[in-house]
Amino acid sequence: MPTRTLIKIFGITIVLLLLPFVSSLFNDQIDWDILDYSVMGSMIFTAISLFFYTNRKFKKTKSSYWIGIFILVIFLLLWAELAVGIFNTPFAGS
Repeated sequence: MPTRTLIKIFGITIVLLLLPFVSSLFNDQIDWDILDYSVMGSMIFTAISLFFYTNRKFKKTKSSYWIGIFILVIFLLLWAELAVGIFNTPFAGS
């Protein structure tokens, strides 16, 4: 992956992680620690990296859109499971 793409991915990840950080400064309902930020950062980085990779590999075909939607759905399901535990797995949130 080119350096420019990695810088974009890191930038998007940092901006998305700044949203809960800034809102936690004004609100006491968001109680994230360093583990929460690291897990969410790795999830965001992985999802965006996969999206860039599939977009580059399939060159804007219909399959690239379906793969992008699949990546988004998996990301959202994993995020919801870690946040509130919709599937009641051992690592579910409370």
